[in-house]
Amino acid sequence: MEQGERPRILVVDDDGDIARLIGSLLERKLNARVDIATDGAAARHAIGARSYDVITLDHCLPDCEGLDILEELAAAPSNPRVVMITGRGEDEVASRALKKGAFACAFKGSGFPSMLVETVGSALTGLKNS
Repeated sequence: MEQGERPRILVVDDDGDIARLIGSLLERKLNARVDIATDGAAARHAIGARSYDVITLDHCLPDCEGLDILEELAAAPSNPRVVMITGRGEDEVASRALKKGAFACAFKGSGFPSMLVETVGSALTGLKNS
């Protein structure tokens, strides 16, 4: 990401309403350009068509697990930072995601919006400083 350029984020969540809410939140709080995908196929298409600074990736998608896409991203040349999103209490998923290269995990539940903004913001800050 170039200095002064708005970050580009892909939000992947099977619930379109939640995806749009996350996208709107990240656009507003982080001045980001956001694209949305609601399944693995759409996410793979978006990733193939454009490069992203950060991808928020839901664990449960209708056509695959988010961990499958995470594994593919780790091998990709662009290798964007990934914030895995999962339900509360899914510590095993979070552990597997971090081992597969996720930057961080965010848990749906109380405080999720602010935690997600902070986590994605940290991922972007790391990109600016590298």
